[in-house]
Amino acid sequence: MSEAHILTRRMKVQIILALLSDCGCEMTLSGLRLDARRHGLTGAEIEAALAGRSFDACTGAAVALSCALRAGEVDALDAARQKARAFGLRPDEIAEVEHFAQELLHDLVSRGRC
Repeated sequence: MSEAHILTRRMKVQIILALLSDCGCEMTLSGLRLDARRHGLTGAEIEAALAGRSFDACTGAAVALSCALRAGEVDALDAARQKARAFGLRPDEIAEVEHFAQELLHDLVSRGRC
């Protein structure tokens, strides 16, 4: 029996868009937009993700949690975790989102950002 994961590819793409929204590299952002469209995101969903939001409550909580991790502010991270719980994410799902975001952020630092 395989373990269910909260993060769908669409959610991952939205988290990536949110975390890379300020990268400043138009080529990177264009590639991310194209990837997002391939995964079924609309233009409005892409723009929302770039602004750190989502129209879906669960995805929005995951995006907010990821952005709070990037910001590194303890109070914001605690609030984002509470929001995620309020929208029904279990502790293991919150940990999955945090792990994905931390790996992405680590990769960005290793590569020198974008």
